[in-house]
Amino acid sequence: MIAISTTQPSYLTKIQIHNQVDHGAQTPRGLSHLAQDSETEDLGSLINDFDNKTTVDVGSGYGSLACDIYAKKYESQVGESTKVISINPAFMKPAFRQENFPRMLEDYPIVRDSQHKDNVIEEVINNSIAADWCKLPLADRSVYQYISQYAFPLHCPKDSEFAQGLKEIDRVLKPGGKLKLTGITRPYNSSLIETRLRDLSKYKWRTEAKQDEHNGRHGYLFMQKTAN
Repeated sequence: MIAISTTQPSYLTKIQIHNQVDHGAQTPRGLSHLAQDSETEDLGSLINDFDNKTTVDVGSGYGSLACDIYAKKYESQVGESTKVISINPAFMKPAFRQENFPRMLEDYPIVRDSQHKDNVIEEVINNSIAADWCKLPLADRSVYQYISQYAFPLHCPKDSEFAQGLKEIDRVLKPGGKLKLTGITRPYNSSLIETRLRDLSKYKWRTEAKQDEHNGRHGYLFMQKTAN
């Protein structure tokens, strides 16, 4: 039996969890997707932000980003204390947790081709948590990097949950920590997201990179927490 930590999602309904299992949970959003969506050619700088640091991947799907990083860890490309925590409410669903999840991990090319396949899978599973962005089961200032690809705030249903999600980001990020959001806008919600992102002004975060929807991409936002 796969032992995944679970906390009851604070707002997601059973239907929403089911939809994430059927759609978002099966969409790979790994390191290459993060680079493509943020239009960066400097993969080394992205990898450096994981090196010997703790990252939380919110709306992680089945953990493809964690797979990429743990594979590099066992190839000594990042340090031994490198950690990626995958957060996904879909892990609440037993069928996904016990059947789909291990199969997807084994079929993911980075894992399938790794000489350390079993170690990578074990690391991903041991650091996967069923939760949502409104209530992260993480300690204050425990995370260097918060990443969400096509999840928060794109699929945040209410303004109140968006505001709570921002509070959680600010709570768990260390001073100097980084926030990386991709897929933040689409035609049907661009004005809503833009309005919501104005709430970021109340936090002491510095914008490192931002791009609204263009060239078929759906926008990204990279920020750094500057408060002590």
